[in-house]
Amino acid sequence: MTDYASIKVGGLQTPLNPSTTNTLLRDADPALFYMLDFFSAMLRTHLGARFAAQAAKAGIPGIHSVLGMSLPLDPAPWLATNQLKFPLLAIYRTQDTDDERTRIWTRAHCDVTVNYVLPPLTAGQAEILAPILNAVSKVISQRIEQGMDPTYTPPGGIQGDSAWQLSGLDRIWLKSSKWGGYDDGEKLFFPAWTGIVQLEERSDFVPEDYEDFSGAIVNIDLKDHVTDTVLPDVVVIDTSVG
Repeated sequence: MTDYASIKVGGLQTPLNPSTTNTLLRDADPALFYMLDFFSAMLRTHLGARFAAQAAKAGIPGIHSVLGMSLPLDPAPWLATNQLKFPLLAIYRTQDTDDERTRIWTRAHCDVTVNYVLPPLTAGQAEILAPILNAVSKVISQRIEQGMDPTYTPPGGIQGDSAWQLSGLDRIWLKSSKWGGYDDGEKLFFPAWTGIVQLEERSDFVPEDYEDFSGAIVNIDLKDHVTDTVLPDVVVIDTSVG
């Protein structure tokens, strides 16, 4: 064992496992991993059936599901390419600040952007489908507050478990929302909802790095400084374990 050999902040712990069985996102950024998984499931559970019906009514080619794909990146550079599938859920970190929670623990405050992006729509299609953006905002806001859903089983947990407890987060809340979209600078406009979510992640010790405390025996003597007389073992403290 080596003291301070590991780093632990929120759900992240190093050294990272060299195995690639888990995605790197799950091991290197558990908070974003659980946010993506939880929000994706909530959109399908609470909005999926109605979205499919509205998309069919609007006659949008190739759009059948409330979620085409999710990714932990800012989607802006790739929106006009054929690499993304819509509707798109993108969640990515944008700004981080640290402070001292105590002299021992530090705490990271991180702003995370959450984008739900629809494909380019005509005015008629937008009238039929774009109201879903308000429902998206309310589903995500309420499930951030709740942290769980009775239908949802988070990875590594059981049905009904809190996604946030498994992610290692101290706190999470929705700071702000806005509606608008992305413009490719030419003819395409992608309607979107954007939320700014704040995360708090605390640093911690890894218990396995340290030897167990087996105890100590403390003997306290009393000395007369005038006569130099010592009265031994006035106080004996035995903290031996077991």
